[in-house]
Amino acid sequence: MHRFYVITAFILLTNTIAGATTPPLVSSTKPATEPVTVTLEPLWSRGGEDDEEVLFGSPRDVVADAHGNVLVLDRQLNHIVAFDPDGELLGILGREGEGPGEFQRAGGLVVLPDGSVAGASSIGGRFERLAMDGTPLGSLQLGDDGPGEGIFVLYRAGCAGGTLMAATASSSFDQSTGKMSRVQNLDVYGTDGSPRGHLCEATVELDFTGTQAIEEISLLRHFLVVSAVGPDGLVYVPHSRDEYVIDVYDAEGNLLRQVERAGYEAPKRSDRDKRRMASLVNTWSAGAGFEIPFERCACEMTIQAIYPDERGHVFVRHAASNRDLPDGVFLRLDEFDAQGRWLREVLVHGVGDSSLDTMVWLGGGRVAVQRGGALIALERWSDTPVYWDDEAEVVPELVVCRWEE
Repeated sequence: MHRFYVITAFILLTNTIAGATTPPLVSSTKPATEPVTVTLEPLWSRGGEDDEEVLFGSPRDVVADAHGNVLVLDRQLNHIVAFDPDGELLGILGREGEGPGEFQRAGGLVVLPDGSVAGASSIGGRFERLAMDGTPLGSLQLGDDGPGEGIFVLYRAGCAGGTLMAATASSSFDQSTGKMSRVQNLDVYGTDGSPRGHLCEATVELDFTGTQAIEEISLLRHFLVVSAVGPDGLVYVPHSRDEYVIDVYDAEGNLLRQVERAGYEAPKRSDRDKRRMASLVNTWSAGAGFEIPFERCACEMTIQAIYPDERGHVFVRHAASNRDLPDGVFLRLDEFDAQGRWLREVLVHGVGDSSLDTMVWLGGGRVAVQRGGALIALERWSDTPVYWDDEAEVVPELVVCRWEE
């Protein structure tokens, strides 16, 4: 029997008024084939309670270079830890500071085409380039003129296929009113930092006087939280917080197509998820010196991670990926083919606690499981460590695994 993709819409419309072409929408209501099982076979692990050589503070970003080396950006310790393909420690790159090869509140990590490692401070929008032996190679500034006025924060970055992607926010605070204006952006650059295209933008006004509630949907924009660059240089971005739609852009910022899983309904937040969000808000309130009213969304963000692979296939972790799983299953992912059609569900077996750990795509048939990654991801939104109510203490650990189907 032959199975066919169920496509509810594949539409190419021409906007005759504006003279623009609407990109095709590839919409699937169900997967084309039966679910498949993938097993994560541990290759090596570093950090954790038993590693006397490596101690992670708050490992933020994990990437692999063309030689299979694995690099970890630690925001708390403001340096990059480099491992060879077998997990042996190669060295510590960079350190805390404001000079060449130094970081303040490390916030982004990419590998550039020349093999250099570029780590960024959260504040300032400047990457510090380093050789694998730790030698500073100069800085890389995003854009022609660098950040403008106000506080410029880098939230996430990615680089592959000649495309450098950066999610940023520029904020200005009016002390007389207690209000902050924040412009959030997602842009693509050449690997030399030259601007190529503007993908997303949102402007929000935040009231820190305690008289008006801050809305989660405004504070944590979807494109700041989830976006990814594929090996071919394409950029994948959730269309909105609550829709299961992915916008696919080329390296110049042109929207090529939209990929949809039609009819998806995100589950309501669990009690655990509510407690975690409350802990985050309590941390903000403690820093402000008063209780910050916060309007929480009823559901988690629909698309929570996007993993493009070398074939152009895309794996998606969604709000229900860690819900109601069979025994032994770590995550349930959706796999889309290179044309954007929903191919199948992928049941990921092996190491990992679905409520606490996260997965990072390394490429080359490898992934990394980040122990405590769910809490580390939330801490991205806090300037100070978060005290998590009712959470067991987790010593950060990285487990590199082979992805075996």
